Amino acid sequence: MNRAERRALEREGQQVQQQIKTEEIKPKKSFKKYIIIVLVVILLLGSIFYFYSKGKGPGRYDGFVNCLSEKGVKFYGSFQCSFCQKQKAMFEKSAKLLDSKNVYVECGPLGNFNSQCLSSGVSSVPLWKIGNESLSGLQQLEVLAEKSECNLDNEKIF
Repeated sequence: MNRAERRALEREGQQVQQQIKTEEIKPKKSFKKYIIIVLVVILLLGSIFYFYSKGKGPGRYDGFVNCLSEKGVKFYGSFQCSFCQKQKAMFEKSAKLLDSKNVYVECGPLGNFNSQCLSSGVSSVPLWKIGNESLSGLQQLEVLAEKSECNLDNEKIF
């Protein structure tokens, strides 16, 4: 074997050793990736739990909605009506109670109201019926409280 062949063999040996060293380093990089992925998943699950538990508590106007229900107050609206959606949004987290306490009555698509709304004399929405009085359009909660004799804190006004 001559010198040139020996040098070539030595170079190949050095290249093989370098490849072995780089292969040994790779598992450490993937280990770091797994740690990062686990941390991201933990953060995501933690934030989901936080926001889920935050929305589970009672709403600010729950007592008010309960009083409206006890008084037989009805709020007629439509899913297509932007003012109806704004009216519901005024109740914040308590808006879900409007449906469950049968205060809110869904009339259906605009221009094609269901029989329940038509039989109640509803021709436009939003419409509030409090006793014998009808209030058309978007209403402030204070006005609803005054007309229904329900306080926003669920105490009757005398």
